[in-house]
This record gives sequence, structure tokens and C-alpha cells, in this order.
Amino acid sequence: MPSGFETYKLYVDLKAHFSDNEFVFGRSESNASVASFVLRKDRYWFDKLSFRYSPIERMKDFMLANFLEKPGLYIYDLLKPEAKERYYRRMKYVDSLSYWFTEECTEVFDWLEQTGRTLNDLFVSLAGEQPIIVKMDQQRVISIETLVILDKIFRFMDRLEGQVTDESWAAIYRMVSKYAFLLKCDVANLRRVLKNMIDIYYPFLRPGSAG
Repeated sequence: MPSGFETYKLYVDLKAHFSDNEFVFGRSESNASVASFVLRKDRYWFDKLSFRYSPIERMKDFMLANFLEKPGLYIYDLLKPEAKERYYRRMKYVDSLSYWFTEECTEVFDWLEQTGRTLNDLFVSLAGEQPIIVKMDQQRVISIETLVILDKIFRFMDRLEGQVTDESWAAIYRMVSKYAFLLKCDVANLRRVLKNMIDIYYPFLRPGSAG
């Protein structure tokens, strides 16, 4: 079971990871210390939370699930019932990541076929707007996990820096890049899954296809 201080440090480090562009979880040093923990008036909440999720890796998964949906949350938010719901919802998803990735890509590719668009159309910005694939994430057509995986495969987010002028882009870009560092997935396998889907069911999406 993690200690109250270990829970506090994990909380501080993950919060910094998602809020500070320069901070990288597991690599950067936060200001979390035993001295600062002892002085906190809310340290009781960290002690209480430490009993709920063990070992420390499970606590990390729990906090990650919550910071993904509420980056600015406070420690007492993690003790609410909805925090546990976010955790179970995410774990159900990531435990079957390949399945959900395939399901969501199927929905996206079906839409491309119906609208006569190409794969590349998903990843470009027109007139400074968010690309279609990001809009699909915002509209909950796909999950943040699928967006991150597609970016790991196609590397489109960095290409769009400086092109998208939508005011929400900076926050979306930071969330995708920050989560990409923490999301555990077999990119090579998921790339093969995607290629097989296109080759078998959506050949019109192959590069150079005439449609």
C-alpha cells in the first residue's frame, strides 16, 4: 500500500505533468517533499486515498484516469464516487485497447467511405480549424486513446502546430502529447491492425488509391 506521502508525490507529479509544458512525469523533479507534505492542511485526504488503491501502479492508473478528464482536479475530487467511475471506465477501455481501437477506426473509416473522403483528410487543418480527427475526439466519436495512437502512427499533431488557430488547440495538443508519454500500447501491433483493416475492408484508403 502506498503511503500518504507517496500518494501526495504521485498527485503532484501527475498534475504537473499535465499542467506544465516543461515537466515530464518520471523524469522531472517536482517540489513534492516530506517537509511540504507535513505542512499541508489536506494531508489527511492523501492518507485516506492511499488505503483505496494499491500498489502504487494502481494508484497511478486511478489518478491518470481522473487527470485525463479533469486536469485541474484537487485531492478531495479523487475521493468522490465519480473518480472511481472514471477509473473503472478507463481500465475497461485500456484492458481491451486493440478491440476499442479497431471499433472506433471502423466507425471513422465508414464515415470516410460515406462522405467520399480520404485518410489524409482526417489529419489536415483547413482555414485554421481543428482537423477532423480531433473534432471526432471532442465529439466523443473516438476516444483520447485512439487519437493518441493515430498520432503515434501518423505523427500529425506536430505537423499541425502553427497551422491550427482554434483557441482550444493548445490545450488539446498538450493533452495528446502528455498522454502519449504515459499511454502503454504496442504501436507496431496497432499499426498492423490498422493496415490489415485498410487492406481487407477499406482498400480505397490505401495511399495512391483512386477511390
